[in-house]
Amino acid sequence: MRRFGFLSSLLLAAACADGQGGDSAFASGNTVGAMSSTGATTTASDSDDPSSGSPTTTPTGPTTGVGEESTSFTTDPGSSSGPGVDCGPGLNACGVLCVDHQTDPDNCGDCGITCVVPNSQSSCIAGNCDVGDCDVGWFDCDGSAVNGCEAQAGCSGGESCTTECGSTGVTACNGCDVVCELPAETCNAIDDDCNGSCDEGAMAGCRQGVHRSVGPNGHYYTNVLAETSQAGRTLESQDYWWMYAAETDGLSALYRCDIGGGNTFLTTSNTCEGAGSIAATLGYLSPGASCGSTPLYRLRSPAGRHFYTINAGERDNAVTNLGYISEGSPGQVWTSP
Repeated sequence: MRRFGFLSSLLLAAACADGQGGDSAFASGNTVGAMSSTGATTTASDSDDPSSGSPTTTPTGPTTGVGEESTSFTTDPGSSSGPGVDCGPGLNACGVLCVDHQTDPDNCGDCGITCVVPNSQSSCIAGNCDVGDCDVGWFDCDGSAVNGCEAQAGCSGGESCTTECGSTGVTACNGCDVVCELPAETCNAIDDDCNGSCDEGAMAGCRQGVHRSVGPNGHYYTNVLAETSQAGRTLESQDYWWMYAAETDGLSALYRCDIGGGNTFLTTSNTCEGAGSIAATLGYLSPGASCGSTPLYRLRSPAGRHFYTINAGERDNAVTNLGYISEGSPGQVWTSP
């Protein structure tokens, strides 16, 4: 009886120690090693105290049931928040978006860096915020993205202005300076576009050639090629010089005057210097040097016949060896169209 009573006391003490005077291990108290609903194992610790916050959860890796697939997510270290995505070369994951940090103004240089440029549509260039298209009425004069488009328009465009080479242009405003825009080249004996040449390009008919022939009455000049072989004449030089075909500011007409007996001379006088009548207008020359022009020399022989040349050596020979008298120059002509 004593042995049985002693064993009963031991069993009762063990039962009390295991339940600590409460429910058994199969009841609803704190458990150790129980699987959470997410597949993680919950470990009891001091943090289980409600005063210390939520219980600590130690992940044990993806846990799946029979027939289920395992799903895992990665988060890019430079992304903003949320699960990342797989991005192609040159792109970076920002949250669930793939962006280019070099060009995206909403993620310029890094995720979440938004470019804000005053009075401008912002842009991102090489990972740095920059000025894009300025708002209407605003202009970027200093090229700084800090103050953006800082200047307001202050000029009136579309007005006439004088270019650096003296031609007439039109004003344009860039918000910082008033610019005299160069005009297109036109047939006017002026270097309109300030490139050092006049009337270049496809300007058919701008200048016309003057031909020189010789006949019984000396030299003859005409802009009609067929006339060079009439009245016993022989063509000496086709397109010997060139003049403008139409009248324009700054140019003078060159007339061929008939003084009788088949004799002619050239002059800019519309009265033929009181010595004859106008037979033709050969074209328009420049009173002075213009657009690469060359002087037209006028000479008169002892017999009263006139001779014209653009060659200074030929002029000098006529004076020195043939007895011609130099009468200066009626103006300047051109050696090409």
